[in-house]
Amino acid sequence: MKNAIRRIAMPVLAVIATLSWTGRAQAAGFLVYDVSAEGMGKASAFSASIDEPSAIWFNPGAVGFMPGWQASAGGLYVTSSNHFDPKNAGQSWDAKRGNYFLPSAFVTGRILDWFAVGLGVCTPFGLGTKWPANWVGREYALDTSIQTIIINPTLAFKVYKTVSIGVGVDIIYGSVDMKSGLPEVMGGTVEVGGDTWTAGGNIGILWKVLPGLFHASVAYRSRARLNFKNGRADFDPEHEEFDRDLPDQGGKAVIDLPDILTVGFMYRPHPSWTLTLDANVTFWSVYKEIKLDFSEADDVVKHRDWHDAVTVRLGLDYKAPLRSTAGRLNIRAGFLFDQNPAPKDKLDPSLPDANRIAATAGVGYAYKWIKADIGYMFVYFLPSKATTGQEGPEGTYSAMAHLIGLSITGRFGAAARHN
Repeated sequence: MKNAIRRIAMPVLAVIATLSWTGRAQAAGFLVYDVSAEGMGKASAFSASIDEPSAIWFNPGAVGFMPGWQASAGGLYVTSSNHFDPKNAGQSWDAKRGNYFLPSAFVTGRILDWFAVGLGVCTPFGLGTKWPANWVGREYALDTSIQTIIINPTLAFKVYKTVSIGVGVDIIYGSVDMKSGLPEVMGGTVEVGGDTWTAGGNIGILWKVLPGLFHASVAYRSRARLNFKNGRADFDPEHEEFDRDLPDQGGKAVIDLPDILTVGFMYRPHPSWTLTLDANVTFWSVYKEIKLDFSEADDVVKHRDWHDAVTVRLGLDYKAPLRSTAGRLNIRAGFLFDQNPAPKDKLDPSLPDANRIAATAGVGYAYKWIKADIGYMFVYFLPSKATTGQEGPEGTYSAMAHLIGLSITGRFGAAARHN
C-alpha cells in the first residue's frame, strides 16, 4: 500500500506546488497571468504603461498616477488541448479539451493628490487536465482541477511628480483535486486533494522618466508558504479485497513557492504608437522538493530541482485617429516567450510543462466614462520530452491553447474627465 500511495501522491503534490501560487508570471504550470483584456492584446507587456485598475495585479505603482475613481470587471475564457506520443511508437493519446472561465474585478480611487487605494479580486488559476480512463499514464494522472481566488488590497503613494510606489497584500485561497488510477492488479482510482489559505506581498514602482514618452517600472511579488494541513486521499479500488489495505486517510504538506521580479519599459515614438517590453523572472529554484506526511503511511520526499525561468513580452498599441467627439480606438498586438522551469526527468502528465510562444491581438474602445477591451492570445507549447518514466510514461507532450479576454471599465469624477 505504501508504494502505491507514494506513486500516486507525488504528481498531485507537483500540481499543488506549482498551481497554488498567486501573482506569478505566466511561467510554468497553469498560471494565467493575463487578467486584463487590454493587457492581453499586447502580451501583457503592460507594467510601465498601464493606466487601468488591473494595475493592482501588474504593477501597483501605477495606481498612484490614476485620477479619480475607476472600476473594471471582466473575464477570461480559456480552451486548451494536450497530446502525448509515447517513446516507443505506441498509441498516441489526447486529453479531453479543457474549457474554463476565469473572472476578475478591480477598483482604484484617489484619496489625496499623493495617495490612492485599490482592491482586486481575480482567479489566475482554474485550469486542469483530463486524460482518458485507459490511457498509458493512468496511474500517474487522470483528472486534475485547480481553483483559486486572490484578494489583493493595495496602497499607492506618489512620492515625486514622476515616481509612484504601490504596495499590496495577496490573500490567497486555493484548492486542488487530482484523480489517478490505482495499479492494474487493484483497478479503480484514488482521488487526492486539499485546500488552504495563505498570504504574500507585492510592491511596484513606476517612474515616468520622460512623461508620456518613456517610462520604466519594477514590480516584485514575494514567495509564500502553502501549508496543506487537511489534505485527503480517497481510495476506490475496483476489487473489494483491497478495501481494507487501502483506507482513506489524511495528509499534510508544506511547500515554499517562488518570488517573481518584473522589469518593464514603455516608449512612445509618436503620439499614436506605444511600444512596450516586460521581462519576468520567476525564481523557481526555491522549488527543490516536496514532502508529504501521510496519516497512515511513511513520509514521502520527492525532489523536483526546478530552475529559475524567464518570460519575455513585447507589445504594440496603436491609437487610431478619430474625431475628438467619437471616443478613442486602440488596436494592439504582442508576442511572448515563456521558459519551462521543469527538468525533463521531472516531467509528469498532471503538469506536462514546456517552453511556450504566444501571439496576441486586441482592440479597445473608450467613450466618455466607459471603456471596453477585448484580447486574444494563441499559445503554442513546444514539444517537451519526459525522459525517465519515473514521474509518468516516457514520451513527448505537446499542447495548444486559445484565450479570449473581455473587460469593461468605468471611470468616474476626475478619471472620466481625464479620459
